[in-house]
Amino acid sequence: MRGVVLALLMEVAAGAAWAGPKVPSGQVVSLMEVLWPEAGAPMKTARFRFLAPAIVARGKGVGPDQAEDDMAALCEGVALPMIAKSGKAVREIVVSLSQKPVKLGETRDDVVQFFEAYVVKGGHCTVEGIGE
Repeated sequence: MRGVVLALLMEVAAGAAWAGPKVPSGQVVSLMEVLWPEAGAPMKTARFRFLAPAIVARGKGVGPDQAEDDMAALCEGVALPMIAKSGKAVREIVVSLSQKPVKLGETRDDVVQFFEAYVVKGGHCTVEGIGE
């Protein structure tokens, strides 16, 4: 188990160079960070944070509707396989897209961020909905 976790950490540490799978919008995304649930945490939430420079709140670029489809694809194509590989018990997955790197929980007026929460049901990501 420890070896699997170490391998996953090494994959995430190389996140800046790792491009995610193709997403429906066609934008290029990269994995910035994975935050696993802490031992004994009641919610068992894993957070998958992606850099997505093409997202926009409105105007020309990848808007909220397209970003929603991209986050669902990232949940299915990245989060679920990494969770399976880790062997960790995860009930909820939060996928976020950020136009620029920001610290977890930080908001900045000059950076667009989108978030979606999913529950794992039947081996798939199902929208739980936390808004934007």
